[in-house]
Amino acid sequence: MLSELAQWITPAIVILGFLFTARTIRNQRLELESRFGSRMDRMESRLAGRIDGLESQIGNLRDRMDSQTGDLRDRMGRIEGTLDVLREYFIGTGRGSAA
Repeated sequence: MLSELAQWITPAIVILGFLFTARTIRNQRLELESRFGSRMDRMESRLAGRIDGLESQIGNLRDRMDSQTGDLRDRMGRIEGTLDVLREYFIGTGRGSAA
C-alpha cells in the first residue's frame, strides 16, 4: 500500500508546483495591469493626440504646397506666353534671323 502511495508523490508534487507557478504568474500579471494599465492608457491617448496633430500639420502643408504649385504654374504660363509673343515679334518680322 505504501509503495502504491509513493508512486503518486512525485507527480503530485510536480502538479502542485505547476499550480503554484500559474497562480503566482496570474497574480503578478494582475498587479502589473493595475499598476501600469492606466499609465499605458494615458500614454496611448497622448500618442494618439500627437499623431492627429501631425496628420493635421501634414494636411496643411500639402494644401500649401498645392497652392504654391498652382501659383508656379500660373507664373510659368505667363512667362511662356510672354516668350511666345517675343518669339513671334522677332521671328515674325524677320529681325534677329539669319535670313
